[in-house]
Amino acid sequence: MLAGIIVGIFVALILTFAFPNFSDFTLIQIFGYILVFTATIGGALGLIFALLFDRLWSKRTIVTTAERETVTEK
Repeated sequence: MLAGIIVGIFVALILTFAFPNFSDFTLIQIFGYILVFTATIGGALGLIFALLFDRLWSKRTIVTTAERETVTEK
């Protein structure tokens, strides 16, 4: 999730400066507005990726049992 949010921050930064500013808003306001959406979408995609990766990786695991033995010397 954190990786998705970081990617969302970079996407917001790129989108802020990629287009010329013809509005009455400052670049900081535009960056904040875009950041809300891109960080949310990036975090959600990061969570979805983590769940899919966990689902695929868990198919390779094997369930085993372990028994504890105690050895005493006489």
